[in-house]
This record gives sequence, C-alpha cells and structure tokens, in this order.
Amino acid sequence: GLIKSFLIIFVPLAIFAGGIIEFLYHNEDTSLKKSIKQKELNQLNTLEKVVTNYIKAIAIDILVISKHDALKNYLETGSAEHLAALGNEFKWFCRIKGIYDQVRFLDNTGMEILRVNFDDGDPETVPQEYLQFKGERYYFKEAIQLSENEIFVSPFDLNIERGKIELPIKPMIRFGTPVVDRAGNTRGILLLNYLGADLLRFIDNVSEKGGGITILLNAEGYYLRGLNSDDEWGFMYEGGTDRTFSSHYPNSWKKIMASESGQLLNDEGVFTHLT
Repeated sequence: GLIKSFLIIFVPLAIFAGGIIEFLYHNEDTSLKKSIKQKELNQLNTLEKVVTNYIKAIAIDILVISKHDALKNYLETGSAEHLAALGNEFKWFCRIKGIYDQVRFLDNTGMEILRVNFDDGDPETVPQEYLQFKGERYYFKEAIQLSENEIFVSPFDLNIERGKIELPIKPMIRFGTPVVDRAGNTRGILLLNYLGADLLRFIDNVSEKGGGITILLNAEGYYLRGLNSDDEWGFMYEGGTDRTFSSHYPNSWKKIMASESGQLLNDEGVFTHLT
C-alpha cells in the first residue's frame, strides 16, 4: 500500500520528545521517573500518528491530481486551451488546500510545463518565460523512474530557487509521481511542494503542551527542529556540518541509532526517541 511504499523511500524522520532535560532528580522516587517517561512516550506516539496521517493525505492528493481529466486532456491534445484549464485546476487545488507552495507538471526531460505558486494564498500561474528546467534535480531523477501510482518523497530540506536557498527560508518536502496518459505512456511527473512549516508548527504545539522539548532530526542527525534555530538545517549551509545532534550528544546518538524506538537515561539527559 501507500504507506509501505512511503516507509521504504522516505528518509526517516527521528522525533525526539523530552530530549534535553538535565536530569536533576536522580534521587526522586521511581514512580515520578516512570510518570515522566510515560508522558513523553504518549507525546511521541501522538506525533507519529500525526506525521503518518499527513503523509497519507498528501499521497492521496498527488495521485488524484495526477489522474485528473484536465491533465489527461492536455496530454492528449497539447492545446493552449487545455493547458490554461489545467492551470485553473492547479490554482483552485492550491488555494483550497493551503499547504502546497508549488504544484507543477514537468515533462519527460524535466522541463516545467505548468507551475502554480501559492503566493501567500493567492495562487498564480507562472508565465511560460519564467518556467525552469529541473532535469538535473534529484527529485526529478528519482520520480521519473517510478511506475504509475508510486510516489517519491524527498528528504525534508529548504527550498532552492535558481541555485540559492530561498529567503525567508521555506522548509519543504517534495512529493512526485509519474504522469501517465490515456494510452499508458509516461509523459512526465507531477510535483507537490509541501510547506513543511505546517508540520513543524504542529510539532511545536505538541512540544509546548508536553513536559520536555521535542526535537526533529533527519537520518544523518541534523536538526530540522532543534533547541536553537541557529543549529537547524546545518546540512544546507557551508560550515554547518558540525551542527548535529551527534556532535552535541554523542553517547546518546550512538544508542538511539541502535534501535528504532526506546528510552534512555544518561548524564546527557532523558531521551525518548522514535523513527
């Protein structure tokens, strides 16, 4: 199913609740420690369910749009009229959903044929002269190789425009799936740029209600949501390679990497983790 495919291709997001608590209660009774650990575990399980539901919803969105009649009609005729109609559908979808920064159709070479930008809630179709070639980008290369109904999910990173990190920063997850015409031929890919700030806000809200601090890491241990905003997205910046959880908490990182979930208590803190 969709989720099985997602788990295979998605770079794991490791969510840590209560990560950096200086444990000052070594002499407190065991029941208090158990209570803290259980609270953190419940918080983490809630986050896992929410992330899973987010991914399910986006997966359904991209598959539905990839099979839309307006897109099939354009592929069949190539007419400017059908392309304009498809653009209107993309704008409507973008406005109603409110969570996608871009909705794009790229041809088999990686050239943008149609791109709609969210533009803070007033979606606009990008004029043809401003469409870009994305054939060299990793997300195109990965998505174009898939079969119909398969979905590529990118790592969580920052949006790049014309070779530079877009400012203000836009945390982004890209979802891509092949576009197949009525004759069964792959004609390109559909891409949704999901505004990751939507997910980060939810994680922050859960963290505020919990007893610890919630940290979001990628598979290499870089902070996507950390204690200090200056440490976040280190892998996107020159000189940021030391801004990792493993460099700050080396002993805990080794143990966390040894299992997909669990809890540990050491001189670095109390950690509840889940991949």
